[in-house]
Amino acid sequence: MESHNAYDNDALKEKLTDTLPILKIYALTLTGDAVRAADLLQETSMKVLCSFANYTINLNFKGWATTIMHNIFVNEYKRAARSVSVADDAFFDGESHGCEIDAAEIMAAISALPCEHCKAFTMFADGYKYEEIAEEMGIPVGTVKSRIHTARIRLQRMLKDYAN
Repeated sequence: MESHNAYDNDALKEKLTDTLPILKIYALTLTGDAVRAADLLQETSMKVLCSFANYTINLNFKGWATTIMHNIFVNEYKRAARSVSVADDAFFDGESHGCEIDAAEIMAAISALPCEHCKAFTMFADGYKYEEIAEEMGIPVGTVKSRIHTARIRLQRMLKDYAN
């Protein structure tokens, strides 16, 4: 099979432009929301543009692009599901259980962490896996785990007055 190098990148960009209406419909089908669909379409377009090196000429372009979109959607869904499962449902019901802290104070405590700990911790809290954080930060997985652990300990110490 021919690689993308034998094919003009402008022609591939034109294929993407021609495929955008189909991708937009598919994004709406996946998300059920116009705003989220627009975000998904944009992220998919960026991924397709950045992944031209992986495209093979004889491959169905529409199928390739919709597979990329589907994978992005599934990964975001899983990330969001992991993020929600970490939180206590009672917190969202408005029950404080004696805790007198608000989100601004928590964010201030997180922001007070050293930069490398803050980034690793917030990415983990957003649902990223250790491996994804390591790749993004360009560090070993063990270092990511250590930074998240250290961030938790520091946050516990900074916010200990708010615990029962």
